[in-house]
Amino acid sequence: ECTMISARYRLALLAAPAAFLSCRRNALAAGADYLWKQQADDGGWHSAAYGLMRSGQSLSAFVLDALLRVPAAAFRPPKQAVDRALAFLQRHTQPSGALG
Repeated sequence: ECTMISARYRLALLAAPAAFLSCRRNALAAGADYLWKQQADDGGWHSAAYGLMRSGQSLSAFVLDALLRVPAAAFRPPKQAVDRALAFLQRHTQPSGALG
């Protein structure tokens, strides 16, 4: 299990970089998994807390950008999830190129 690493043990990481990378990869995979699970059926990510972001138009592009930066070796997106996200963005893009 990955835990916060105190200054006392940082030196040990120099001797075990593979363990640190594995820990980082696990955290990245867990974060990506969580965000993909928050994707709505319409392909977007919607705020449950902030009314202005409830439509998902302001969040979805940023969330998708972050998720597409996750290396495939760490986490692969669920099937069709990227296509649904792109379709969501396309549906909400104005002819001028503005989103929303």
